[in-house]
Parts: sequence; C-alpha cells; structure tokens
Amino acid sequence: MTAQITNAIYYLIPLIFILGGYFYVSFQKLKKIETEKLQLLYTKILFEKDIAYQFKNKSKKTNSLNNSIEQKLLKIKLALFNIDFSLNEIFN
Repeated sequence: MTAQITNAIYYLIPLIFILGGYFYVSFQKLKKIETEKLQLLYTKILFEKDIAYQFKNKSKKTNSLNNSIEQKLLKIKLALFNIDFSLNEIFN
C-alpha cells in the first residue's frame, strides 16, 4: 500500500511541476498578447477622440460662419428694402 502511494507521489509531483510550468508559460504568452491588444485598442480610442475633437471644432467654425453669413444677408436685405422704399418715394 505504501509502495503504491510512493509510486503515485513519484509520478504526480513531476507531473504537477510540468503542468504548472506549462500553465505559467501559456499565461505569460496570453498576458503579452492581451497587453498588445489593449495597447492597440487604447491607441484607436485616442485616435477616435482626436477625430471627434476635430469635428467638434469644425462644427463650431461652421456655426460661426453660418451666423456671419446670416448677418451679412440681413444687411443686404435691409439695404435692398431701403433702396426699394427710396425709389418708390422718388417715383411716386
């Protein structure tokens, strides 16, 4: 009986060390791969944030230009209205 236990221990201890080493090495490889994937994802997120910031600034500039154009068009409409009113007063 003790011989069987000794034989089992004799085979189990090296097997445990081999499996432990294998799992440790595979964990380190997986950790490295996942770290690289996370770094790539982080880089993509930063790139997307930069693009979003640029679009946000473009939107502000576009709104500013639209407001400027609207103001100029209102000035032109007012000037045309004044000219039309003046011509109607002169010719009437």
